Amino acid sequence: MKSKGWIFILLIVAFSCSSENDTIKLFKKDKVNNNLLNLAIFQSELESMLAFPVLFNDSIVKKNKIATIKRKQLYKHNENDGEVSEVETDKIITYFFDENGHNSKIKVERFYDIKSIEKNIIHFSEYDPNKGYAKYQINNSTPMDESTYANYQLANKQQNYIKFHNDLKGNNLYLIPASKFWKPLVIDTMCNPQKQDVIVLGTLRKPHKIYSVKDLVNETNVRKFTYKHNLLKKIVWDDQPFTVNREFEYNDKGICIGFTDKVYSIKALVNKTHYSITLKGSLPIKVTKEIRVGNKLLTIYEEMFTYTYN
Repeated sequence: MKSKGWIFILLIVAFSCSSENDTIKLFKKDKVNNNLLNLAIFQSELESMLAFPVLFNDSIVKKNKIATIKRKQLYKHNENDGEVSEVETDKIITYFFDENGHNSKIKVERFYDIKSIEKNIIHFSEYDPNKGYAKYQINNSTPMDESTYANYQLANKQQNYIKFHNDLKGNNLYLIPASKFWKPLVIDTMCNPQKQDVIVLGTLRKPHKIYSVKDLVNETNVRKFTYKHNLLKKIVWDDQPFTVNREFEYNDKGICIGFTDKVYSIKALVNKTHYSITLKGSLPIKVTKEIRVGNKLLTIYEEMFTYTYN
């Protein structure tokens, strides 16, 4: 009887250990990225890189049969008591998608004092879904402020990297997808980057580091991306003389519900801005930017998302 009792106890212990290990494995398993927005470039200067139309997750667009996304950007002006005194439309951007969920066209309309002052349409072609870049052409119906965009065009495609050139600024961007080529000496040998050039480790769909180099080891304009379980947790970048930490928040389905920008000067926190994301189902319908002034939390900016479907 004693031997049977010991066998029974061992079976319970073995089952418990197995269940615990399964739980650990499940916890450590990478989440599927269910976010429509590419959080690595959303609400940053990286959105201006037209050669990389990857702001939206093409698999989510395709799954939901989304035909267009209209993005209306509003600035809110506050009185001293915190009440909103004026809402000003800054820009309306409409994104068009093909049957594969790829961004085929963007229509941009800018406003000033209620009046439309600029209209442009960007057409994309020869999109590479693995590397996330495309050729593009801009049709201007009104004069365009070219400084708004980082006008990189495909210049040279090698086995280990892809080179883009910006005619307006005269610099290059090097896209290096494979991590085995991310060592400084390897990059210097392959690309021979100049101090004004931009290096992207990874792709704009999932960047790991973006920076420039003064020489082989001295890096400038560094932007680092930290992932955990396939979700973007933090971006840190230089905004001289400050450093900005962007930290993301997710719900239990792994969908982003907001992020906070913390601005530091010599490790001291000097400012904090919070962006909250309102969802309808799994899709964002509003992004609100809030800052704290004294004891008041003020909304200074909003984006509204509306969708049409196939």
